[in-house]
Amino acid sequence: MTGRAGPAGPVRPARLAPVAAAGSPAGTLALLAVRSSSAAASHALFSRRLREHRRDVPHAGVRAVRDLLRRHPDLDVPGPPMRLDTFAEVEDVALPVGPAGEVIDVAVADLSAVVTECRDFDARWRPTGEHVRARWVAAEQAARTGRSWILPRLWDVDGRYYVLDGHALVSAAAAHGAEVTAEVTARFTLVPGARHLAGATDPGPR
Repeated sequence: MTGRAGPAGPVRPARLAPVAAAGSPAGTLALLAVRSSSAAASHALFSRRLREHRRDVPHAGVRAVRDLLRRHPDLDVPGPPMRLDTFAEVEDVALPVGPAGEVIDVAVADLSAVVTECRDFDARWRPTGEHVRARWVAAEQAARTGRSWILPRLWDVDGRYYVLDGHALVSAAAAHGAEVTAEVTARFTLVPGARHLAGATDPGPR
C-alpha cells in the first residue's frame, strides 16, 4: 500500500507498529506484545459471545433443545431463536435462476439462514461451544485488522441470503455489528413445484 503525496513528502497510511526497530530484540518483543494484546481481545470477545449464548439457553439443555427443534422444526420455543434456518426448508419450492457471482456488502442482521445445518452458531451468530474458538478468533482478527480472508459465499433466495461458507467470519462480524462483504454464488426464486420444474433445467449448485 503506497502513501499519498503531500506538501511535505509522501504521507504513510497509519498502522500499528512497534516504536523500536522491527529487527531489534526490543522491536520483536514490542511486536509480540501487540499481537498478544490483539489475540487476548479476540479471545475475550469470543468468551463474552459464548456466555451470551449460554445465558439464553442453559448449556445443559442446548442439545435437548436442538434435538427437539430438529424433530419438530415448526415448534414455537420461548425465548430468542436458537437455530439458523436452512435451505432444506425451502428446497422443494426453490427454482435456480441467474446470474450469480456478484460481490455485495450485507448487514449481518440480514443473514439468518444457512445452506446446510450449522450447529456451531446460533440464530444470532453467537458461538455455541469452545470447539470453534480457534477458528472464530482467527476470523475475528483477520476481519478487524483488514488482512485478506476468503469471502463468505451466499445463496440468494428471493432476496433472503443463505450462508454457504465463511460462518466464522459472519459470526465475528456480528460481534461487532458490522457488515460482511460476500459473494453471491447462486440465486433461487420460490415457486410451487420448483423441484419438478428444475428437473427439466439446470439443477443449480448443490
